[in-house]
Amino acid sequence: MSRAGMKKPESNKSQADSGLFAKERNVLKRAEAFLNAEQHDLQDALVELKTLTRDYKRLLRQTRNLTRVSDRSQHKLHTLGNELDYQLGRHVGKEIKDDIMRGWGTTEVRSQYLTVIFVDIRGFTSFAENRKPAEVIAFLKAYYEYSLEIVHKYGGLVKSFMGDGVMLVFGYNQDDHTSDNAIRCSLEILERLPEFNKSQGTNLRLGIGLHSGPAAVGTIGTRERSEFAVIGNTVNMASRIESETKYNKVPLLFTNEVREILRESPREPVFIKTITLRGQVGTVDLYSLEGLV
Repeated sequence: MSRAGMKKPESNKSQADSGLFAKERNVLKRAEAFLNAEQHDLQDALVELKTLTRDYKRLLRQTRNLTRVSDRSQHKLHTLGNELDYQLGRHVGKEIKDDIMRGWGTTEVRSQYLTVIFVDIRGFTSFAENRKPAEVIAFLKAYYEYSLEIVHKYGGLVKSFMGDGVMLVFGYNQDDHTSDNAIRCSLEILERLPEFNKSQGTNLRLGIGLHSGPAAVGTIGTRERSEFAVIGNTVNMASRIESETKYNKVPLLFTNEVREILRESPREPVFIKTITLRGQVGTVDLYSLEGLV
């Protein structure tokens, strides 16, 4: 067969591409040139066809290997992403985690009306000093399992742990029922406390303080270390009201601000007293619930 008009394939050595996948691109170029040639010398065509077949099979093997590597990498990334999402949600709460992943809160601070709760275990210091650290940690884990299950049931957000104390937030990214859910949550924690004490062989008591009002929410800290914070006078008030439960011999106290936005209380609010809290200007009316006084 005449070789006139045949376009000879480009040399892989003389005109090879450089860079990633250069050999693979040259195989495809040679194949294209071979198919576009108008005429072929039979002997040359067989040699080139054999070479192209060998190179093309190698290319297919490499492609399959790269696909497997890519699939494994994507699976690892997907697994890692799910684990990071889960761990971040565990440490900061699902609502805050979602805001962080959307990029909100990294530079912005906003004001939001919240109900803040502080819960503290009474007599925990003497309880812990007679036990090994591992026993104390195991007890706290059991305590938080029982109490935080109730918090999540009513849509509360666990803002921070403070040893035997915890700060809870109701109303974050929510529009209503802030006070109702906070009161119901607090009451159920107290109602289930005897059951928990029985399971642990303890006789611990709780103090719970609530206050409703505006608070600043957002990220504070530096570029190297930051924390999603809820700060302001509302937080300070709730903390100090929790301390008042100790002096007033009542497990639950809340302010008039909480009472005023209650839509449907599980029990009738009971007025306790009017006081001036440390560091505050003016007086505060404190309430509890019927059956707890």
